Amino acid sequence: MGEDAWDKYVAHHEAAHRDGDPASPTERMMTEREFWRDQTDRQDTNPQGRCC
Repeated sequence: MGEDAWDKYVAHHEAAHRDGDPASPTERMMTEREFWRDQTDRQDTNPQGRCC
């Protein structure tokens, strides 16, 4: 159901956007609130099979 989406995002961001790594551009990590707002907006824009 996506409950672990935040944890996956944090792990990805830490791995892909490390400071000092020239191959990975530095990008500000979203707050948890911003992340879930973004997730909701994406689901509203591009609805896929959901239970409700």
